[in-house]
Amino acid sequence: MQQLQRQINDLYKQLLGANRLAADKSSFQHLLLDFLLSKVMRFLGVNSLDRHRVINVTGGLKIHYRLNRADIFTIYEVWIEEEYQLPIEIRHPVIIDIGANIGLTSLWYARHDKNCKFIAVEPSPENTRVLRANLLGNGLQAEIFEAAAGSTDGFAVFDKGPGSTTGRLVDGPESQKNESSNISSSQSAVRVLSMESIMSSLSADELVGLVKIDIEGGEQELLSGNLSWLERVQAIVIEFHPTLIDYQEVVSVLESSGFQRVHIFQTQSPGNNTVEVFVR
Repeated sequence: MQQLQRQINDLYKQLLGANRLAADKSSFQHLLLDFLLSKVMRFLGVNSLDRHRVINVTGGLKIHYRLNRADIFTIYEVWIEEEYQLPIEIRHPVIIDIGANIGLTSLWYARHDKNCKFIAVEPSPENTRVLRANLLGNGLQAEIFEAAAGSTDGFAVFDKGPGSTTGRLVDGPESQKNESSNISSSQSAVRVLSMESIMSSLSADELVGLVKIDIEGGEQELLSGNLSWLERVQAIVIEFHPTLIDYQEVVSVLESSGFQRVHIFQTQSPGNNTVEVFVR
């Protein structure tokens, strides 16, 4: 009974959110239908249907997404729950999106300021195709890297996981990073870029307003090694995956680099994930 009541409450929030988000009747109907379909898919144990959706949202933007549970849930998290909302004003119009997925978070920030310059980093080719449609298709100033982010440049094994938002870098023998024949069907060799390489397109004195990080446990490795790039960053919004990292150690790294935590949002993701905002 309690679970049924929660499902009803969630559906009501999705109804209100879709009505607030959609720019026209057709987009509202499609989005609400897809929220319902995602619940049916979950009940049936189906992760994805082979469909591509485009809806118009308030602010003059279009959202491209796939009819899979992960994309639909991310729309709910980012656009309706607004879990990446910032309690501060960004002073520098450069946003770096690490673990950009299909670009829903960057697009949400663009809804508030279309003049921002975006640098998006995403290792999955399937996600990157939709990412390009969302950023470039909406006419945003964006540079997109099909790569993972790490402490140094190189290559690594990327496991895409069961859903489009669960992919992450995994450890493996050095040979696996160069010989695709040794990698399982769910894995692929991907390029890894350091933050210095990701920020190389910026001028030497250009500051970054925000770095968003959601890389399924890779945040600890990213925030190691040479951290001089942090000196150019005003704020960081990061989804922590405490079952995969030493949470206190990563927080200590940020605090010792001059950042103060100003906001915590408890997500609905399994594993007690939190989205936290740190400001210099």
